[in-house]
Amino acid sequence: MGEVRKMKFSKIYKTFRDWVKNKKITLTSYTKSIKHKHALKPDATLSELRITPLNKLLLSAKKWKDLSSTEITERLNSLEVLRLMRKGENLSTSLEQVGVKKSTVLRHLGTVISNKHGKWRVTSFDTIERRMHIYEDGSIKSIVITNSRDASLVGEYFTAVKETVSSNNDSKLKKFENITIIDADGKEHQLETNLEKLYEIEEQKEETEFFEVYDD
Repeated sequence: MGEVRKMKFSKIYKTFRDWVKNKKITLTSYTKSIKHKHALKPDATLSELRITPLNKLLLSAKKWKDLSSTEITERLNSLEVLRLMRKGENLSTSLEQVGVKKSTVLRHLGTVISNKHGKWRVTSFDTIERRMHIYEDGSIKSIVITNSRDASLVGEYFTAVKETVSSNNDSKLKKFENITIIDADGKEHQLETNLEKLYEIEEQKEETEFFEVYDD
């Protein structure tokens, strides 16, 4: 079998690094755009990056229902990186812990992550869709959450449910009684706070120890 030849970055430059090192290239909006696109799609050639709109590379605004199975896995991994970074971890450590490529995370987080003065930072809020489980009307339901604020609320809710069921004290659920979550379809949801119904849900759950709040 013959050796597979790696495609050059452009007609003049063998690699993206060579292109960047060219002294004739100044920091214009064009070069910024190419650098941004290259970070999202590092295997693309210069001509491919030129003709590809940035929004075609970013997946952060893509609806959950439109994601492929591979993209769903990538988004969940990217959201885990985002969670770690919001807790104070840097990007490199977070990528290593989750086992995901930086280009994948950049595509799925979009403007939620940015490089400022050589340091990667994330915003405290996002509107990236993710599917999560909730308890509602005495059963487990799966809904698409539209923002990080509601996602954090669901996470807090399940922590409160766990403590409530183990202690038989529903005081921690009081804060969730009048909260409404609106899903991606505009439907309203009320979190289950009735202690007896929570016990029933827990008993009905199969393999409780493997239950995940995020639904892939």
